[in-house]
Amino acid sequence: LSDGRAGMKVTLWNDAEELDFAEAGSKWFEIAEEGKGTLSYQIDAPQWMHLSCREGQTGEEERIMVSVGAAAQERSGVITVRAEDKITHDIYERKIPAHAAAMPENS
Repeated sequence: LSDGRAGMKVTLWNDAEELDFAEAGSKWFEIAEEGKGTLSYQIDAPQWMHLSCREGQTGEEERIMVSVGAAAQERSGVITVRAEDKITHDIYERKIPAHAAAMPENS
């Protein structure tokens, strides 16, 4: 039963707790509005990650692709998703841990 109040839900690739890259490639997370309103969101991420979108609005859900390339060193960081409900002005935040293994480029 929903009381219609807004909220932000963030779902990661395969319902994981973090984005873990064993090789170069892409994974995703989704931002969803749990009530009846609209969320305006901003996303901060380390420079070694490429995001398909860093800000926007969603009334239902929005899929964000996260891509990493090959690198000689292991990398770790946090993706921070911040959202504001456009009606209530409530603020929501979710931090997503991310890790990429060392992936040397082929010579």
